Amino acid sequence: MPLQTYQLMPCPNRFKITGTLSDQQERIRENVFHTSPYDNDVSLSCGDLKFLRIMEAEIHKNETGHSEMPLPFRQKEVRMPNNDAQASSRLKGLLRTPNKKPQMQRDYFAFMEKIFERGHASPVPLEDTREKARSG
Repeated sequence: MPLQTYQLMPCPNRFKITGTLSDQQERIRENVFHTSPYDNDVSLSCGDLKFLRIMEAEIHKNETGHSEMPLPFRQKEVRMPNNDAQASSRLKGLLRTPNKKPQMQRDYFAFMEKIFERGHASPVPLEDTREKARSG
């Protein structure tokens, strides 16, 4: 393969500033190529900045004194898909497994008891499950 040579040509564009510069424009012109120790630091992305603005605007303490914050980048009105079939299938699998693994059954019930005690979940009233079974 033959060696290719290139000839570099000077840029034909020239810029000329006419008139007088204001003090601010003069400072900008003098600092165009100013460097600082932070020049090579990674900065926040646009998404990072948007996230921080959302958090600063909407984070607050609730009535129990706990901090609450929004889910960032979520729409206010979200329509969830109907996943009854998948949820029922997972429940059936979950109910079959403890019969085969007694230790898993004990661990699962202990875990769920803690969830209820801490108020992170509550049992569904039996009448609500019957209504769902009739309508499903």
